[in-house]
Amino acid sequence: MGKKGGIARSFMMISQISISMLVPVFLCLFFGIKLNEWLGTVYFVPVFLFLGIGASIRNVYQLTRSFYAKDKKREDEELAYIENLKKAGERNKQRREERKRTEGKGE
Repeated sequence: MGKKGGIARSFMMISQISISMLVPVFLCLFFGIKLNEWLGTVYFVPVFLFLGIGASIRNVYQLTRSFYAKDKKREDEELAYIENLKKAGERNKQRREERKRTEGKGE
């Protein structure tokens, strides 16, 4: 079920992102139109539209951050492991150079 589960999970994520983007935009647009009708102005639609777009961007950010949290944790662990290998390699290189110097003095 590995590949099918991944496909289903991705499809659910895409659906959730779509809903999280559309609902705030349309609700804010609706409220902006109703306020314009009620107050007889034309200023509320753009303001509420930008609020809806901002809310949808925030929602998508929150969803994708939690969706990829496991992958980021694994990637961070791999990067830390690589850094530790580099440090160990440098220490080994320094030890070899030190041994060469001490062997050279002993002769």
